[in-house]
Amino acid sequence: MSQGTRIHGQLLSAAGLWLLLSPFVLFSQTSLSSGASETATIALMSMGFLALLIAGASARHYRWVSGALGIALGVATLGGPWVLGYADQFMVALSSSITGVAIISIAVAECFGSNQHGHS
Repeated sequence: MSQGTRIHGQLLSAAGLWLLLSPFVLFSQTSLSSGASETATIALMSMGFLALLIAGASARHYRWVSGALGIALGVATLGGPWVLGYADQFMVALSSSITGVAIISIAVAECFGSNQHGHS
Protein backbone atom coordinates (compact mmCIF):
# COMPACT_ATOMS: atom_id res chain seq x y z
CA MET A 1 0.00 0.00 0.00
CA SER A 2 1.42 3.36 -1.02
CA GLN A 3 1.88 6.31 1.32
CA GLY A 4 -0.83 8.25 -0.56
CA THR A 5 -3.36 5.42 -0.24
CA ARG A 6 -2.62 5.14 3.47
CA ILE A 7 -3.16 8.90 3.94
CA HIS A 8 -6.42 8.81 1.94
CA GLY A 9 -7.63 5.91 4.09
CA GLN A 10 -6.76 7.77 7.28
CA LEU A 11 -8.52 10.93 6.12
CA LEU A 12 -11.61 8.95 5.10
CA SER A 13 -11.54 7.16 8.47
CA ALA A 14 -11.39 10.52 10.25
CA ALA A 15 -14.39 11.75 8.22
CA GLY A 16 -16.23 8.52 9.06
CA LEU A 17 -15.52 8.87 12.77
CA TRP A 18 -16.74 12.47 12.68
CA LEU A 19 -19.97 11.39 10.97
CA LEU A 20 -20.48 8.69 13.62
CA LEU A 21 -19.87 11.09 16.51
CA SER A 22 -21.33 14.32 15.11
CA PRO A 23 -24.94 13.67 16.19
CA PHE A 24 -23.77 13.50 19.79
CA VAL A 25 -21.70 16.67 19.41
CA LEU A 26 -24.10 18.77 17.33
CA PHE A 27 -27.50 17.85 18.79
CA SER A 28 -28.61 18.78 22.25
CA GLN A 29 -29.27 15.98 24.71
CA THR A 30 -32.95 16.97 24.73
CA SER A 31 -33.14 16.69 20.95
CA LEU A 32 -31.50 13.26 20.98
CA SER A 33 -33.65 11.86 23.79
CA SER A 34 -36.92 13.16 22.34
CA GLY A 35 -36.26 11.60 18.94
CA ALA A 36 -36.57 14.96 17.14
CA SER A 37 -33.29 14.37 15.35
CA GLU A 38 -33.70 10.64 14.73
CA THR A 39 -33.52 10.79 10.90
CA ALA A 40 -30.38 12.91 10.92
CA THR A 41 -28.74 10.73 13.57
CA ILE A 42 -29.41 7.50 11.69
CA ALA A 43 -28.29 9.01 8.37
CA LEU A 44 -25.07 10.49 9.75
CA MET A 45 -24.11 7.37 11.66
CA SER A 46 -24.87 5.14 8.65
CA MET A 47 -22.74 7.32 6.38
CA GLY A 48 -19.95 7.31 8.96
CA PHE A 49 -20.03 3.54 9.14
CA LEU A 50 -19.94 3.31 5.32
CA ALA A 51 -16.98 5.71 5.22
CA LEU A 52 -15.09 3.47 7.64
CA LEU A 53 -15.91 0.41 5.51
CA ILE A 54 -14.71 2.13 2.34
CA ALA A 55 -11.53 3.29 4.09
CA GLY A 56 -10.82 -0.26 5.24
CA ALA A 57 -11.57 -1.79 1.86
CA SER A 58 -9.63 0.79 -0.19
CA ALA A 59 -6.37 -1.03 0.46
CA ARG A 60 -7.70 -4.21 -1.13
CA HIS A 61 -9.43 -2.92 -4.26
CA TYR A 62 -8.71 -0.94 -7.35
CA ARG A 63 -8.53 2.79 -6.77
CA TRP A 64 -11.45 3.58 -9.01
CA VAL A 65 -13.76 1.26 -7.04
CA SER A 66 -13.04 2.85 -3.68
CA GLY A 67 -12.94 6.26 -5.35
CA ALA A 68 -16.36 5.76 -6.96
CA LEU A 69 -17.83 4.53 -3.68
CA GLY A 70 -16.26 7.50 -1.89
CA ILE A 71 -17.68 9.97 -4.41
CA ALA A 72 -21.15 8.41 -4.07
CA LEU A 73 -20.89 8.56 -0.27
CA GLY A 74 -19.67 12.16 -0.42
CA VAL A 75 -22.58 13.19 -2.64
CA ALA A 76 -25.01 11.41 -0.29
CA THR A 77 -23.46 13.14 2.72
CA LEU A 78 -23.51 16.50 0.97
CA GLY A 79 -27.15 16.20 -0.13
CA GLY A 80 -28.47 14.30 2.88
CA PRO A 81 -29.75 17.29 4.86
CA TRP A 82 -31.95 18.45 1.98
CA VAL A 83 -33.07 15.02 0.76
CA LEU A 84 -33.86 13.67 4.24
CA GLY A 85 -35.31 16.93 5.57
CA TYR A 86 -32.92 18.09 8.26
CA ALA A 87 -31.49 21.09 6.39
CA ASP A 88 -33.24 23.42 8.86
CA GLN A 89 -30.71 22.34 11.50
CA PHE A 90 -27.96 24.71 10.38
CA MET A 91 -24.93 23.23 12.17
CA VAL A 92 -25.81 19.68 11.12
CA ALA A 93 -26.37 20.74 7.49
CA LEU A 94 -23.11 22.72 7.50
CA SER A 95 -21.21 19.79 9.00
CA SER A 96 -22.70 17.38 6.45
CA SER A 97 -21.83 19.74 3.60
CA ILE A 98 -18.23 20.22 4.69
CA THR A 99 -17.75 16.52 5.38
CA GLY A 100 -19.37 15.59 2.04
CA VAL A 101 -17.03 17.90 0.14
CA ALA A 102 -14.06 16.48 2.07
CA ILE A 103 -15.07 12.89 1.27
CA ILE A 104 -15.52 13.75 -2.42
CA SER A 105 -12.09 15.42 -2.45
CA ILE A 106 -10.44 12.42 -0.78
CA ALA A 107 -12.13 10.05 -3.24
CA VAL A 108 -11.10 12.10 -6.29
CA ALA A 109 -7.52 12.22 -4.99
CA GLU A 110 -7.66 8.44 -4.52
CA CYS A 111 -8.87 7.94 -8.11
CA PHE A 112 -6.26 10.21 -9.65
CA GLY A 113 -3.26 9.29 -7.55
CA SER A 114 0.24 8.98 -8.99
CA ASN A 115 -0.03 5.23 -9.75
CA GLN A 116 -1.34 4.93 -13.30
CA HIS A 117 -2.14 1.20 -13.15
CA GLY A 118 -5.26 1.62 -11.04
CA HIS A 119 -3.96 -0.43 -8.12
CA SER A 120 -3.52 1.05 -4.69
